[in-house]
Amino acid sequence: RGFGDRGGRGGGRGGRGGFQEPDPPEQVTLCGTFMKAAEGELVYACPIPGMVPRFNAFVYTKDKAKIGKTEEILGNVKDVMFSVKPERGVQPESINEGDELYISPTQMGPTTHFTNPPKPRGRGGRGGGRGGDRGGRGGFGDRGGRGGFGDRGGRGGFDRG
Repeated sequence: RGFGDRGGRGGGRGGRGGFQEPDPPEQVTLCGTFMKAAEGELVYACPIPGMVPRFNAFVYTKDKAKIGKTEEILGNVKDVMFSVKPERGVQPESINEGDELYISPTQMGPTTHFTNPPKPRGRGGRGGGRGGDRGGRGGFGDRGGRGGFGDRGGRGGFDRG
């Protein structure tokens, strides 16, 4: 379908920009002690009670050399561990048990993030989200048949009669 000379649909406007943390960060805080390497990843114990590193956060040595990215959070709330996917060039064999790992303080979060997930917001009264149920366009709904615009709203417009 053409749009004539109406100018088309407008281009994408890019994703969410926002704050980008410097790499390496200006400050780092202790987030883990090395336990072992497993299946190409590094497993660390989190020594800070009540806190866990965020997913996909970069982690560093004390002198801010990048080690990798946090992958998964493991264990229970009182005994938190996490895995790190090492950066290219980081050899798991070169890390010793007890070696400390550091992270930007902004990349640590409370364990309550896992234990008390936020309650989903209701859709409110009328309206709801964008592009909700606007009429049948295929598939076979629970009313059988291919139903045109039936009683589900459908398209507005004018009355020809």
